[in-house]
Amino acid sequence: MEGLIVSEIGNGLFTVKSGSNNYIVDIDREQCTCTGYFYNKTCKHIRAVMRYVARKHLNPKVEICGDCRGENG
Repeated sequence: MEGLIVSEIGNGLFTVKSGSNNYIVDIDREQCTCTGYFYNKTCKHIRAVMRYVARKHLNPKVEICGDCRGENG
């Protein structure tokens, strides 16, 4: 699924650029505007948005305090 560019619109909506086409994905309803979704009820665009959301939420930048690192005692 290389070449897919995911952008967040807001309210659970995302645009996915695939080649020269743009699709709208509603991740809350797991729906997409592409023909693949129309026939299969799933598509690579939904999977791309799910990966985008997972990476965004599973890779937080967390600072660890000195006590947790064992530097203060």
